[in-house]
Amino acid sequence: MGLAAYNIEPNSKEQFRYMIHDEVDKWVDQIIDEVFEDNRQPTVMELSELFAKTKQKFFGARFW
Repeated sequence: MGLAAYNIEPNSKEQFRYMIHDEVDKWVDQIIDEVFEDNRQPTVMELSELFAKTKQKFFGARFW
């Protein structure tokens, strides 16, 4: 996943926002099937637990 945060120009907030959103989209793409398994809408608690369980896929991403 992603690009290194240290490669972003100091005054380029818009580029940074785009890169972060792109990485979140990739993370969600990886877990989306698990979110809606059994064709039912998950509860907020279930979503929270899934995000906690899989957050390393996002926070452990290398932004480079």
